[in-house]
Amino acid sequence: MIIVYNKSIFLLIIICSFIPSMLLSEGNNDWQFGAQIQIRSELDGRDFLNETYPYTFTSMRTRFNVEKIVLNQIKLFVEFQDSRVWGQEKSSTANIFNVDLHQGFAEIDSIFGIPLSAKAGRYEHSYGSNRFFGSNQWHYASRTFDGLVVKYKQQSFWIDVFNFTHTYFKDFTANYNQKTYPYPPNADTSFSIYGLWANIEPTDNFSFNLFSYYETDRRKDELDRKAKDTFFVYSRNVNLNRLTSGASLNYKLNDISTLIEGAYQAGTLTKGTKKAGETVVNYFDYDIAAYTLAARLQYDLKEFSVSLNGEIVSGTEGGDTAGNSIKLNVFDNTYSTKHSLYGYMDYFSTIETSTHNLGLHDYYLRGIFKPRESPWFAQLDIHYFTSNQKSATDLSDYGTEIDYLLRYGIYKNSSIEGGGGFFLPGKLMKEIWIVNPGKTNEKKREDIAFWVYLMLRLQL
Repeated sequence: MIIVYNKSIFLLIIICSFIPSMLLSEGNNDWQFGAQIQIRSELDGRDFLNETYPYTFTSMRTRFNVEKIVLNQIKLFVEFQDSRVWGQEKSSTANIFNVDLHQGFAEIDSIFGIPLSAKAGRYEHSYGSNRFFGSNQWHYASRTFDGLVVKYKQQSFWIDVFNFTHTYFKDFTANYNQKTYPYPPNADTSFSIYGLWANIEPTDNFSFNLFSYYETDRRKDELDRKAKDTFFVYSRNVNLNRLTSGASLNYKLNDISTLIEGAYQAGTLTKGTKKAGETVVNYFDYDIAAYTLAARLQYDLKEFSVSLNGEIVSGTEGGDTAGNSIKLNVFDNTYSTKHSLYGYMDYFSTIETSTHNLGLHDYYLRGIFKPRESPWFAQLDIHYFTSNQKSATDLSDYGTEIDYLLRYGIYKNSSIEGGGGFFLPGKLMKEIWIVNPGKTNEKKREDIAFWVYLMLRLQL
């Protein structure tokens, strides 16, 4: 493993040593190089308890990329990334072998002389408001997909057809013999995403999107084979077949703009449980029927904009107390950028667990101040959160969150940014965050929570 790592570093040094000559050589003007570093320090007091000390930590993301156009229609792009939390090595003389291929793809344009393009490899992928697919640049690693997307584009519309490999469990082997192909054959246990996304713009101030994607996770058969292992312990989703379909609409009239979007999910989900020492796997099958609906009304002035926003994320009646219900009504938007959707404090980044399957209503006011020809940018959000379904104790109030940020642009795509938030917990939030509820050592957590960050982002 150390030898492989050293070879990777040696290869990287060789590549970097040729960069100056490539930049200065004639005929190589289509080579493009880029780099990014993001460093963010956070003070985390989000536990609703002032008796504890807030966590402090710093995350860092470092990227280097190179792009080359071949034959005037093929784009080759490679981006390396190191992402870490400071001190993660646990020693000043250790490393975590953390250099990874963040993006690496080939994209070909004008296939067969028509407006058809294709991109294959590993890449960031996002659409529209990022409510369903987003690269999540806030995260110090951010999100990428392995797969293929084919795009057909005309002047007033485009359509994508894509296939992503979320997870693949079979190990690669180069030894092709009778043992490579067992009989009876092992089941496919991969996780795949298939979908299409269409954007139609009949006028400059009006556009709408139609989309649908299908997720299939086939891990159940893999866990069946492991059931004889008496020390194998799990409680997780093991089989998923889910179709998500929806639409979004954007309209702008002078200084007023609107966004309305939503989606519906249907399918089946199997969850498996098994305790240590048992040899029997218990499966619970659920029928999925869930939805989300969001709307925004925004008014733009020269240097100031204000918007009213609302979103409903469906939940399951009874939440976690529903027992082994055959219905699952929580909408799952795993691939979205929830940090920009449901408050900067990220209490609802995993809606199923953070709401105990009760779902979410998010109503918020956003104000943005951006003076023209000025490097300054300021934003203030005021959220009010409730559940979609009432809890067993007839509660629905999560509370109020106030988020703020102030950014100073150093130059293009580079900035210093600071911000944070406060959360005033409601009765339901206090109930969810109780430690050891109903026990003699029960501890209530009901203070105002806070979170602060300072971030430097430099990009070339």
